Amino acid sequence: KVKSGMTGVNPTIPASVSAKDNLEMQTDFRSIYSTILQDWFCLDQASSDNVLLQNFEKMDLLQAGCDTTSVQRDKNQRAGDAYVTNYPNPFGASTTIKYFSAGGLINITIIDTQGRIVSSLVNSEIPRGTHEVVFDAAQLPSGTYYCQYQNGQIAQTRSLLKVR
Repeated sequence: KVKSGMTGVNPTIPASVSAKDNLEMQTDFRSIYSTILQDWFCLDQASSDNVLLQNFEKMDLLQAGCDTTSVQRDKNQRAGDAYVTNYPNPFGASTTIKYFSAGGLINITIIDTQGRIVSSLVNSEIPRGTHEVVFDAAQLPSGTYYCQYQNGQIAQTRSLLKVR
């Protein structure tokens, strides 16, 4: 959503410069902040002025529309959701992994504390809804394992504890 191109003009750097030389400022960085607050975060002019403690020139940097925050807002509303759980936990020989699919490719992998894959439970297109798969750990030693879940951009990791 950032407009292409350059704002301002290319600076002229003298042939001989010292550590005390600086380039002349063409744009007040607070104008950039004001523009981002208004065009990206959808603040009105008064709110932007309140945040920055005064009014700064709004620049033509971003394409119109405030739809970028709605995607993040939706993600934040789902941030506490458990997309993958297991029961029982701790478990003996096996545990049931319960997971939610928004539809599409689901990948559920069990790894050990060394990061080694010990089981790939699901790696396929799964329809929308809640599903279950059993993790058979009868041949594995007791200890902590991790269930890694991925469905599109949603990823979660759940700790599993195997006991004898």
